[in-house]
Amino acid sequence: MKNIFCWIVILYLISSCANKVTPTGGAKDEVAPQLLNSVPEKNSINFNSSEITLNFDEYIQLNDASSQILISPIPDKAPIIKANKKSVVITFDSLLQTNTTYAINFGRAIADVHEGNVNDTISYVFSTGSIIDSLFILGTVKEAETLKPSAKYSLLLYAIVDRTNTDSLLNNKPTYFGKTDDKGFFKINNLKNGSYYIVAVDDKNNNYLADVDESVGYVSGVIDLPVNDKIDIYSFKQVPRNLRLLKSTLLDRTTALVVYNLSAQLKCEVVGNKYSNNDFYYLPNANGDSLFISLKDSSINEVQFLITDGKAVNDTVQISFSEKKSNALNFEWKNIQNSSDTLRLISNHPLLAMSNPVLLFRDTNLIDSIYFSVETSNKWRLNNYQFARGIRYQLVMPKGSMHDVYGNANDSMQIYISLPDREHSGNVIAKLEYEIKNNPYLVQLLNSDYNVVAQQRILKAQNSKEFHFDFVTPGKYFIRVVDDEDNNQQLSQGILNKKQPEKVWLTDLFTVRSNWDLDVQLKLIKENDRQLNEPN
Repeated sequence: MKNIFCWIVILYLISSCANKVTPTGGAKDEVAPQLLNSVPEKNSINFNSSEITLNFDEYIQLNDASSQILISPIPDKAPIIKANKKSVVITFDSLLQTNTTYAINFGRAIADVHEGNVNDTISYVFSTGSIIDSLFILGTVKEAETLKPSAKYSLLLYAIVDRTNTDSLLNNKPTYFGKTDDKGFFKINNLKNGSYYIVAVDDKNNNYLADVDESVGYVSGVIDLPVNDKIDIYSFKQVPRNLRLLKSTLLDRTTALVVYNLSAQLKCEVVGNKYSNNDFYYLPNANGDSLFISLKDSSINEVQFLITDGKAVNDTVQISFSEKKSNALNFEWKNIQNSSDTLRLISNHPLLAMSNPVLLFRDTNLIDSIYFSVETSNKWRLNNYQFARGIRYQLVMPKGSMHDVYGNANDSMQIYISLPDREHSGNVIAKLEYEIKNNPYLVQLLNSDYNVVAQQRILKAQNSKEFHFDFVTPGKYFIRVVDDEDNNQQLSQGILNKKQPEKVWLTDLFTVRSNWDLDVQLKLIKENDRQLNEPN
């Protein structure tokens, strides 16, 4: 019995000794990899090697190397860049330019293996000639509309041969290349003495070109190095120069939609002799960039249309009207913001006359019966009705009040209208001081998403003017002033290498409170200072 007991004690002690215990270890590694040396050495001249090796003090990895590692000028063929234990090896598969300084910036690509600590200060410079070029260009890129930093934009820098023909440069890859940081700042180092043209582009496809669907910015004219002043570039969305068909789609059994990339005077006609234009309704949308095609005879199935703009566009569109598509009557509308606004209903089909009025309730009390009047075959408006502030209205359209040309009736629908009164809104009083000039200014009240809530214009040259934005819904706002150079009453975008976007000046974000007047003193004096004074 004693022997059995001894064996139990021994087994218990052995199993206790075998229990696993998590080692306490040392402090967490928070130090990024450090560069020990490179072969050839940094800042080497007369470089003629096909390989560069950077040696670090610990095992490293490369993160997102294709977008983080920038080489300027851009080699004809991208080099092979690999991490190998404690080294980064760069192998060039193409010849480098003679008498040229190359700069390699690794961004946030280099990190240690264990903790992922990033060293974002690593760069490597060498020259295939006898000197290291030391000139630079620095500056910022900001969005022209909002003045927010244009982060991660590519800077394309072209060496100038013909100062009168910079357009041709844009079809080629740039001589030098850079990138903005999160604050929109950029600096392109190790440049040769000379003249340059610079473009900023949100290069989504990384092809080093300013494609038409990418936002861009540029400096007007040529930059002659050396230059020590900071360069300001304002980016903008490019407006397509040529009208182009985007899509044609069937919305329902009787209506198709043809969409273009620009507003235009679109005309449509039937191709062939089977049908005539009298068999269809052609309705442009509000923006003028789309065309609704609706059947008058719902038995029609397959039709070809020719769409033109009277200039360069001649598009043939095949539409198959399908029996399987539903054909319900639907409406959309935009809520009114002021008592002087007009309420409009827009339908997806051409409409017939109203058979029943719309019922107007004030709170829960029926106060009126109203008929909409025709503006176009699919757009009806509520004329000359003044909605008072501080009252909650409800418009009720009973089922069957409206019918379209196909015999479809509307479902019951409600529209709520409530304009804020003085107690539930604020007023913004802006006094603008500015230099006398010929162009009109736009003074715009923007919400926190930079959408225009209201705007006023200065038409005559004077030194100052006061603006009132009344009954503003409480919330966060900016004031933006636009130099309306083309006098079209809106902020106009630029055209790459042709026209800069219109200048804007912007306040910081401010708060509008209920039953409160906010005074804003704005001074528009310095041409290059886009920041307006903050509100009081």
